[in-house]
Amino acid sequence: MQIKITTITPLHIGSGTELQGNFEYLHFPKEGKLAVVDQEKVLAILGEENLSQWIACIDNDEPLLPLLEKRHPGLKAADVAARIIESKSGFTRPLREQIRLSVGNKPILPGSSLKGALRTGLFSKLIIDDSGLAKDRRNLGNDSRGGFRWSDQPLQKTFFGEDPNHDIFRLLQVGDAIFENAVTEALKIESINKKFNRFEIKNEITQYVETIPAGATAQARVIFNELLNKRAQKTFNRNAPMLRLEELFPIINNETLRLLDDEIDYWDDTAGNPDALGDGLEEMERISDIGSAFAPNECLIRIGWGSGFRSMTGDWHGAMRDDDYDQLIKSLRPKHPIDLVYPKSMRMVSDGTPLGFVKLTLLNP
Repeated sequence: MQIKITTITPLHIGSGTELQGNFEYLHFPKEGKLAVVDQEKVLAILGEENLSQWIACIDNDEPLLPLLEKRHPGLKAADVAARIIESKSGFTRPLREQIRLSVGNKPILPGSSLKGALRTGLFSKLIIDDSGLAKDRRNLGNDSRGGFRWSDQPLQKTFFGEDPNHDIFRLLQVGDAIFENAVTEALKIESINKKFNRFEIKNEITQYVETIPAGATAQARVIFNELLNKRAQKTFNRNAPMLRLEELFPIINNETLRLLDDEIDYWDDTAGNPDALGDGLEEMERISDIGSAFAPNECLIRIGWGSGFRSMTGDWHGAMRDDDYDQLIKSLRPKHPIDLVYPKSMRMVSDGTPLGFVKLTLLNP
């Protein structure tokens, strides 16, 4: 089956690489663009006889752009670029790179990332529906010499299968989504952080990130292996039929909306919509309205870097006993009091836009 993927807010799946300003990318403020440097183009402009000047710029942390403009009046981003990134603001700090195809250099949403988000959504739904399992400490990890080791593996085995060979997600094959026409955008990502009784932007952890912009579209192939499921019905867990997309999409949509509405309630009622949040609350409400109006063949899902602890885990931990939950948080954050909200920070675009919301549409149900 083909699914259409539409980004509702900017999406970032990292390549693991940070591009260094003035060396691996250059900012062209008049064009509102970053040029990821093509070294051959730069060398052609400078000339091999001036290679030492380029090296000196790097060694002395001096700006390269004036040197290039001196050699090439009217220089444009395309003149030195291997590829172009849109950018509304100038900066020279490291830029987290979006993952791309090795051939063709197009930005992608890897199938593994999408499959992982689908798994998390189904996992949290199953736990919440059978919350007694999360109240049994034996399902939350095991005792070790260094103390209790928290792990969701017992619950994963219960819902999905005893081992990788019997895991129901073997039945779901998810291809990469290639954003053929998307021009990526560099965004300033801030962290709103709770400090004592107020919220503020924690400037020291502000980052710059290459993103697939809102409104970009791609397609991916997603297959539920009916033949394998039929041949090995005794092998796979009883929950396998829930992986058929017509069954899975409403589940994922409901789970994403549950998490989003909980986030809205927190920032509106508990946090009091602090100034540091900017337009974040209005953006979350807008996205919730979009997802609430989806047809059965559509779903809202949150994916990727900056999506937050709750989306990464499914936030099913409220089904645990209170003392178990407190001990889990203490193990994750030993230097803070247990009653401090967890997590106490959230990443967002500098205007308050949350990251990673995506619409999936089943094209041929």
